[in-house]
Amino acid sequence: MTEHYAFVEENYFRIKSCELVRKNIGISYKVIDFSDNKYILKINPSIHESLTGLQYCVEGISSEIKIIKSIPNNKWFNVPTPIKNKDGNFISYCHDSCGNLCSAYLLKWIDGVTLENCNGEMDKTIKQFGVSLSRLHNMMSEVSANKDLQRPIYNIEKFEIIISKLQKAIIDNIITESNFQIFLNTFRHAKEIIRTLHKDRSTYGLIHADLQGSNIIIGEECKIGFIDFTASGYGFYLHDVADAIATMNTESRPAFLYAYNDNCEYDAHSLHVISTFAILTYLNAYSMHLNNKNMSRWISANSDYLAIQICPRYLRGESICYDIHI
Repeated sequence: MTEHYAFVEENYFRIKSCELVRKNIGISYKVIDFSDNKYILKINPSIHESLTGLQYCVEGISSEIKIIKSIPNNKWFNVPTPIKNKDGNFISYCHDSCGNLCSAYLLKWIDGVTLENCNGEMDKTIKQFGVSLSRLHNMMSEVSANKDLQRPIYNIEKFEIIISKLQKAIIDNIITESNFQIFLNTFRHAKEIIRTLHKDRSTYGLIHADLQGSNIIIGEECKIGFIDFTASGYGFYLHDVADAIATMNTESRPAFLYAYNDNCEYDAHSLHVISTFAILTYLNAYSMHLNNKNMSRWISANSDYLAIQICPRYLRGESICYDIHI
């Protein structure tokens, strides 16, 4: 902690606190200066593309910052503002405990409570979330045409990695062979649905790609804050919508979807597309936690639910996006 405290003061400004807030592939710290301004410092483990993904290399981080900077101030939502260092650059460099070079960047902190911890005015919050996500996609579409952006692409090939990971879980007795076969048949159907989707500016572009409850901040007057664009990349906007409904209870989903769709109902095909991305979201959640032994029992139990109760309904063409849950 002390070295990061010194790192901020050396590269940015004097601070009075530096507190760890999240640690996964990268590390995040909440930083407060002597004027009580709050920031988040993000440190990534490597400056080269590796198994951690394109988004963690310098080119990927630079592109993430370009995306965030391209989103204008607006009345619907906030995004974190990137801060330049003393040299006038958005990316700084430091070393980890093993001496490896890491990249770091500083963003303004967005105050509020996370969606997963929000208890007040949920009807208004959920509707505001739907409207704000729609506006976010509209604004991000302006920068989607930038060919220089180095960001992940959420295509069929990326989803196939999920299935290959889940297949290995059979060997570890985390997922049964029968459940995996159901997931495989479901994935084959999902691939065909995705292949039929039309790509244009209204359906496809830059998406957030990680709309879990901890990345949605609810501020004053229910103003939404979108944080952590680390996973942002190219995909269908309904992928984000499916991610978002996974963060909320089933009762809130109709209002959210209605608000996102400009107060219009969805046709059966659109609901099936959202259901497609919803199932892929849940399969991805399993694949991400396979190496966490503490999650093995949860994956086993929840995969039974998905394989037995949800996938058959999805394969029959039913909409499951209103009631699927983890």
